[in-house]
Amino acid sequence: MNIVIDTNCLISCIGKKSSYRNVFDAFLENRFSICASSEILLEYEEVFNRFWGNNVTNIYWDYLKPVTTLNKYLYISIGN
Repeated sequence: MNIVIDTNCLISCIGKKSSYRNVFDAFLENRFSICASSEILLEYEEVFNRFWGNNVTNIYWDYLKPVTTLNKYLYISIGN
């Protein structure tokens, strides 16, 4: 499964004590792939640096390297 995840949502699910940690764990277990535009990947990097600095950002960036880059945004319709 491929998903697009907002930067703030990604930040909030990374912490070990986060109630949303299961989302990040599922990503680490390859249960889904994150898809993002180049702009969103740059935003991830900028926000990660602001929150955790370069050293921690580089660690998380290793996990995010395989993120699929989209040329256009993916819109998902839920329901009918």
